[in-house]
Amino acid sequence: MSGKLFPLKGKIKPGTRYRLSAVFKLKNVTPGKNIRGAPGCYFSGYAWKWIWFPRGGPVFTGTTDWLFREYEFTTPPEGTPAKYDPNLGFVLNRATGEAWIDCLTLEEMED
Repeated sequence: MSGKLFPLKGKIKPGTRYRLSAVFKLKNVTPGKNIRGAPGCYFSGYAWKWIWFPRGGPVFTGTTDWLFREYEFTTPPEGTPAKYDPNLGFVLNRATGEAWIDCLTLEEMED
């Protein structure tokens, strides 16, 4: 797996809704053959558990112009033990090609 991970320790709060947004571009992103999981390019985060976006859908592959995407998620309630220090990333997982990302934003949403 290659990509960029951004540490979030001390920057996110429990039981809070967030919006992740970014623009990205792909060139010849091709999943490996005979690989389980989600080969391709996607946003990934972990602390309490692994999360990835797009959820439940295909990962990003191929060649694209600049694309904008945004996703919303809620962190677990206070007191939920984290398995890892929180991080957010944009990764190329078990695939070949190139990916660029810009304007990555994580914002707390109001209730």
